[in-house]
Amino acid sequence: EKEHLLTTYDQLTSTINDFSELAVGFGYSTLFVAALPIAASFFLVFGIIQIKGDGWKLLHVYKRPFPRGCEDIGTWQNIFMIMTVAAVVTNAGLAVFTMQGLDYLDTTTRYWCFIGFQWICFALQAFIMVAIPDVPEEINIQLQRTAFIQRKLIDRIPDETYTGDKQVKLPNIVFSTYPVE
Repeated sequence: EKEHLLTTYDQLTSTINDFSELAVGFGYSTLFVAALPIAASFFLVFGIIQIKGDGWKLLHVYKRPFPRGCEDIGTWQNIFMIMTVAAVVTNAGLAVFTMQGLDYLDTTTRYWCFIGFQWICFALQAFIMVAIPDVPEEINIQLQRTAFIQRKLIDRIPDETYTGDKQVKLPNIVFSTYPVE
């Protein structure tokens, strides 16, 4: 009853607002991390507070939203990837051209350092993207179990067993929750 009186949660606009806040914070913390390294720590603290605040908001301010499945975060993935590429270029430029550590090098060598730093960062990013799977192994196992159960109970595919080199079909067993006459 109490939840019925709460404000309805608009999933579209609220999700867009939440992701845009994260994108702005991510942008500030990554685009200029060479100029202010502690910005990443501030963004981490901000992100934790944001998660806690959103959780409280969903529990106490809004009606519980109806869960909907989605494949991924959609266009936001591309936005974060573009920001990551821009962050690599920006930080490489800041490190090579404005910091005093490479002042003894001539301009051509600095440009090569700039390009090399970018490619090292992009290679590291590609390695991490390949090394960390999008779907954890535990989830893949659960999806396979769900598909197996669906095949057996909903699609009524009979069990099969293997004895030696030949395949033997087991009898089809029908489960029912009501008395059969």
